[in-house]
Amino acid sequence: MKTKLLLLSFFILAAIIQQLSPNVTFFGNIKFPFFSSIMVYACFRLSKRNAWISSIVSAIIFDGLEPGPYGPALLTFPVITFIILRYRNNLFHEGIVTQIFCGAICYFFITLTTGFFFLVTNIREIDFFFLKLIGSLFLGSITLPVCSHLLSNVIPSEERGGKR
Repeated sequence: MKTKLLLLSFFILAAIIQQLSPNVTFFGNIKFPFFSSIMVYACFRLSKRNAWISSIVSAIIFDGLEPGPYGPALLTFPVITFIILRYRNNLFHEGIVTQIFCGAICYFFITLTTGFFFLVTNIREIDFFFLKLIGSLFLGSITLPVCSHLLSNVIPSEERGGKR
């Protein structure tokens, strides 16, 4: 229960930071993916049940905060969770290379799916989309290692013998 409350408080804090932080104009006005980085961290560190709970709850919160239709995070977060849970025993999740790669690919996938939703629904104009995809690779590769380093002492691993 303590882990779930800590995780919920970190999701709320990440949502506030992500909403208040300025856009990175060089990469097509995208923001640092603090929220999705915490979700990916939770998928690597928590038990399968808690990872799925955090994935669904974070997708609902994330879609509620983003402009546009509900759905991109509700589609992408469970897919990311499924892939991470499937292969996390084969990955060295504390390694910086794994964190850089997974952070970049996850935020790229979220940006790609969001762009597809905006294209299909025609609710928002998609400007500088290729630049946003490149920026999502770069910003995701920076944010996940930083979030992982900050959260590693607070939320230990439940899967690999960490303290509960």
